[in-house]
Amino acid sequence: MAEPIDVPKLVHDLRNPLNSISMTAELAKLQLMQGEAAEAVAGNLDAIIRICRSCSTQLDEVSRAAKASGSSQDQGK
Repeated sequence: MAEPIDVPKLVHDLRNPLNSISMTAELAKLQLMQGEAAEAVAGNLDAIIRICRSCSTQLDEVSRAAKASGSSQDQGK
């Protein structure tokens, strides 16, 4: 039987990377406004992309767990 999804933990685990994305985007915006080197801005954009991929992986795991949980509940009927 699949383990139930811990929603508060899930929210916490996804909120942290979203905060990182927001802060990194703000930093990239400031860098652009101050005319900093493209490499510095690109580094922050790369970080945002990396964090987004991590969030996507986490959501895929949640989706699989939810499907497994639904399947095990259906079998118990």
